[in-house]
Amino acid sequence: MAQTKHPVHEPTVFSAEDEDTSAFRNALPPSNVVLDALLKTTEAQQSADELQKMGREEQRKLFQVVPVHLSRPDEVDWIVLGSGPMGGADNEWYWVVRQVGKRAEVLLFANGLALNVLRSRTNGYKDIETLWAGNLGYEVDRYFHYDGTRYKLVREHTSKLQSQ
Repeated sequence: MAQTKHPVHEPTVFSAEDEDTSAFRNALPPSNVVLDALLKTTEAQQSADELQKMGREEQRKLFQVVPVHLSRPDEVDWIVLGSGPMGGADNEWYWVVRQVGKRAEVLLFANGLALNVLRSRTNGYKDIETLWAGNLGYEVDRYFHYDGTRYKLVREHTSKLQSQ
């Protein structure tokens, strides 16, 4: 009798806020190929002075990666959370990295308090939403769609938070 494969439940909400329920609770360090892709980003270039003072393993510790399937079940992508010089002051820094064999490329950099992988798809890849709320009393939701090469911002919604 042939066995039926059941889909593995993958996290869809990524936030560093709640360590007990965070998708990053069981995160991995990035592989060399993923780390190389992250260190080539604009964000890494802006922190180059600090990063150059660190050894390779110290740089690796700045990132936590979680495997996800954004397109096909046989292709693994990574949601990455940065820290230290690769993180924000009032928000988290997230990257979406696609790895194919020994090559990796960053498909999205986004900041916010959380990153959500949505069920909807564009060009074969799941859509992504980021959420951020500021101390000034407003929140920002950003929606990204895959354009065939990278994720692009397609909609941004800002709203005033309800006072309690």
